[in-house]
Amino acid sequence: MWRHRELFLTELSTGAPPDALCLGGQGLGPVAGVADRDAPRSLSLLHPPSPSPAASVASLNTHDTATFAGWWRGADIDDRRDLGLTTDAQDAQERVARDRARAALLAFTKPEISDGVLTDVERAMVAVTADLAAGPAEVMLVALDDLALDPVPHNVPGTTVQRPNWQRRVEGWSDALDEDRASPAAAAAIAAVVAVRPSPR
Repeated sequence: MWRHRELFLTELSTGAPPDALCLGGQGLGPVAGVADRDAPRSLSLLHPPSPSPAASVASLNTHDTATFAGWWRGADIDDRRDLGLTTDAQDAQERVARDRARAALLAFTKPEISDGVLTDVERAMVAVTADLAAGPAEVMLVALDDLALDPVPHNVPGTTVQRPNWQRRVEGWSDALDEDRASPAAAAAIAAVVAVRPSPR
């Protein structure tokens, strides 16, 4: 919840109408970003990510989707295969599409973001975070999971005892928010957001 100027965010639940996400009582439309499991697969070298709508909340993911690090590693693909939700052919197809999406994101990443320090996944996370922050979305969310590059999601919808849903803490979350202990990637992502979205006064 963000309390500045008494604005409240409510969760956009699966199956909710587009105006179910409200800010100050006004519908903002759907969450922008990579909330849709299929959205990252549509990325290509020829088509950079589209900007999020102005009347939206921009986020790379939600607690019901893969974290950025998990998506990058293909952990969500592994998970679906392990749960018996995909066939061998579907699994192979998803991995090919993911490889292409990763290549597209790296091509989209500005060279100066790396500075010779960040790994590919860190460069990509900083780049997409900076892109969302610079976009027109009224509100932009950054997940601790992504700053810490935790590959394990909080929740895997449709599972109960198969996965430890809501039972684990994000590894390294406090370091990611600490100015002295934050990793170069977390520090760069936060700096990118602050640069274009300064704290309201």
